Amino acid sequence: MKEHMRGPVVGLLWWILAVASLHFSFCNGNSNVSCIAKERQALLRFKDDLTDPSSWLSSWSSNEDCCSWDGVVCGNFSGHVRELHLQVAKGVFSYSVPKLGGKLNPSLLNLKHLNYLNLSYNDFGRIKIPNFIGSLRIIPQTLGNLTSLHYLDLQHCYGDLSFENFQWISGLLLLQHINLSCVNLGQSSNWLQMTSMLPSLVELHLHSCQLDLSFSLLGLNFTSLAVLDLSENYFNPLMPNWLFGLTGLDSLVLPNCDFSGPIPNGLQNMTSLRDLDLSGNHSNSTIPIWLYNFKGLKSLNLRGNHLQGPITGDIGNMTSIIHSDLSDNEIEGRIPRSMGTLCNAKVVDLSNNKFGDISDVFRSLTRCISDSLETLSLIGCQLMVLSMIISSNLKICRYYIFQLIRLLVHFHGQ
Repeated sequence: MKEHMRGPVVGLLWWILAVASLHFSFCNGNSNVSCIAKERQALLRFKDDLTDPSSWLSSWSSNEDCCSWDGVVCGNFSGHVRELHLQVAKGVFSYSVPKLGGKLNPSLLNLKHLNYLNLSYNDFGRIKIPNFIGSLRIIPQTLGNLTSLHYLDLQHCYGDLSFENFQWISGLLLLQHINLSCVNLGQSSNWLQMTSMLPSLVELHLHSCQLDLSFSLLGLNFTSLAVLDLSENYFNPLMPNWLFGLTGLDSLVLPNCDFSGPIPNGLQNMTSLRDLDLSGNHSNSTIPIWLYNFKGLKSLNLRGNHLQGPITGDIGNMTSIIHSDLSDNEIEGRIPRSMGTLCNAKVVDLSNNKFGDISDVFRSLTRCISDSLETLSLIGCQLMVLSMIISSNLKICRYYIFQLIRLLVHFHGQ
């Protein structure tokens, strides 16, 4: 290398290494910056008003760097408190886990750089949301002023949280995910109109919200909605017409909604569906032929719908199906051989139906479905003697016999 080039090149290399080192330090959180004293005192005052039966916040001490405390995340270089993760881990044993309680001290207002606060699954004794919460930098003065909010989860399955008016949500134009499951919306007459005005909304979860969904409404504008969960609300007794206009849905979850009559033809335009759950209702009819043409459907749950009649050969059109639950119905007749072409199926539940000859199930098993199927449930069906299945007229080769042994099949009665 020529002498007059060496200096600039060496300088450039040092500059690149410096930038790379800076980036590495940022990504790995390796910083010697301690938290701000004013913010440390704010956290200690916040802790003083909490009850902590499990001493989970024992690391919160006046003699230590608050950036090292449990649940506290600071900026790598500024030392400002950025996030507070104070949620109880949700799981099978979460009911018995000691939870934070007490009061929420307004000292959090001194955390000027806080952009994430999670207090979920704790127990604050149904106290009202404190007024100061509306002044936090991450949550403006009212819920309706959360103009930068993308994710809102207020699910409340263990208390009496309710909303009477949904007007406040109309300004949250960046919302993509709403979960208000178990929040009482029974007195809110405008929840549907207000949520339909949110242009970025992708998921809407309103499980068990005491909604009456029997009204008719046109002109909704759910342009981005992909997932709609209205389970355990009330249709009384028919699906509303506004639902049929949501043709862009990927997932429609409507179990235990008390609708009756045939599965409505209005759903047949929802050809984008990947997940359809209509379980626990009162269809009292046959499976409509158009449903078998949902070639992109991956999960179908029609359990407990009082469905009657046979499964037709058109079921072979559902080539993407992975999980199908047709249990607890009154389906009868023969199982079509076209079911053996469902090569992606992993779970098939046909329990508690009235099939005349279950050996049809085994006739339908081709190599492709035998390779994919993990669970086949036939509980409570009118099973034929196993010797019929292996009789000479079926001509089942050794490969299929071994595959049958591998399957999880439940036999209950003759």
